[in-house]
Amino acid sequence: MFRFLFLLPIIMCLAWYCYLRHNNWSISQGKSGFYFIIQFNLAIGLTLIALYFLTQ
Repeated sequence: MFRFLFLLPIIMCLAWYCYLRHNNWSISQGKSGFYFIIQFNLAIGLTLIALYFLTQ
């Protein structure tokens, strides 16, 4: 499961990029969305890693 954890932010960023292109927005207009996606996925990843080490 952990070896595929890196795919989650890639898929979410790709979906955000497609959303921006579909609505004719530039990447600079959606830059805060990319930051939010990365922060959200970092929080999920750190939580899962902490849980893994706590329950090992």
